[in-house]
Amino acid sequence: MEHVSIDPLSSKPGLTRFVVERTPPISDAALPMLREALADATRRLTARGHVVRHVGSVSVTSERRTLCFFDAVSANAVVQANRNAMVPFTSIKVAPKNTYRSPYMG
Repeated sequence: MEHVSIDPLSSKPGLTRFVVERTPPISDAALPMLREALADATRRLTARGHVVRHVGSVSVTSERRTLCFFDAVSANAVVQANRNAMVPFTSIKVAPKNTYRSPYMG
């Protein structure tokens, strides 16, 4: 069983933004497969009433890790989605939603 750290602030009501860290990183070539696996796993969980949505992923090669972002009702829903997709991870933390609107976006 993997060692997983879950941020204790993840018990807020409603949807919360989570960031999942994966080390070693997922290669850029494998990111589309990762996105598809996570999208499928989150669709199945949401259909069963555990609302979770994969927002996106980014590979940070200079730091040798991949970050995946989710909106979910709980950290447990994010854990289950990642386990169902059979994608290992090292931590799940609450991430503040970006409230800054770029002046370059219309």
